[in-house]
Amino acid sequence: MGVARSQAEPMTQTEVAVGPVGTRDRSLAPDLARGLMLALIALANSVIYLYDRPYGVRQHIVEHGMLDRIVSVFTVTLVDGRAYPMFAALFACGVVQIFERQRAAGVAELQVKRLLRRRSWWLIAFGFMHALLLFPGDILGLYGVLGFILIALTRVSDRKLLVAAASWLMIVAVVQGAAYMMPSDGTRSFFWSFEMTDPLAAMALRPLEWLVTPIGVIGVGSAALVGTWAARRGILTDPLAHRPLLVRTAVAGLAIAVAGGLPAGLAVGHFWAPTSLLALWGLAALHGGVAGRRRGRVGAPPGHARRRRRVRGVALVVRGRPSAVV
Repeated sequence: MGVARSQAEPMTQTEVAVGPVGTRDRSLAPDLARGLMLALIALANSVIYLYDRPYGVRQHIVEHGMLDRIVSVFTVTLVDGRAYPMFAALFACGVVQIFERQRAAGVAELQVKRLLRRRSWWLIAFGFMHALLLFPGDILGLYGVLGFILIALTRVSDRKLLVAAASWLMIVAVVQGAAYMMPSDGTRSFFWSFEMTDPLAAMALRPLEWLVTPIGVIGVGSAALVGTWAARRGILTDPLAHRPLLVRTAVAGLAIAVAGGLPAGLAVGHFWAPTSLLALWGLAALHGGVAGRRRGRVGAPPGHARRRRRVRGVALVVRGRPSAVV
């Protein structure tokens, strides 16, 4: 009788984590948005690898060709500081979805948090190795730290999340405005290891550069808080139900991106000389944080995210990781 009673009683808590979501049940929209944001982040970071020429505004190489200057304007206006906030919002969405899915399956809250903390530690470890060996501007470690913060905010109300996001965005504008307000003297002001000829000396310097990288991307904090709020409401996992909101925010986000980023783009392209660098870069950071979170919503399909569609010529298969868009 004891065995029969135990089998009849529902299991309310378990210590075994649920496995990854199957391909058929996985939401396509967030994965497509992640792939697009990763491509834009790679594009934004490409200018860091240019050297042997004077550095100008915002550490961009001083371009003299008209075509290169025009490309710089478009890159700064529409890409710089726009992609990583959206990726941070999507990262936060993923954390919330994992938490809610595990809890819905009956996994104890403490066990779910342990799972998320373990993943965050691995992000920090991979980020450190990436920074040490290849790129000091790595942000995997920052997302790992962000993961710990999001775990601590699982019981914070939506209202407090949005208030904190707006308040932090004001701080971002001031800090990043101050970081870029000094006029360039033609030399690098960060990532000096790129110009070192000794690979061992460059490797020794990269971890130090990695530690100061978050100063340039502190806008991910506000983006992650908004992403947490959006995930709780299923805005990206069920875009059909939230289509009016997605359309409004996408259009407004692109408009804000252009309005805030165009002055900075014109300055980088040397079509305009700003008189107040603090105001210029503060405005660009503020608009970038807002616009970046809205832009990714353009990629959300108008139908339900779980609707399976036939894609002519290209098969999109998602296997539990950010997808690449070919």
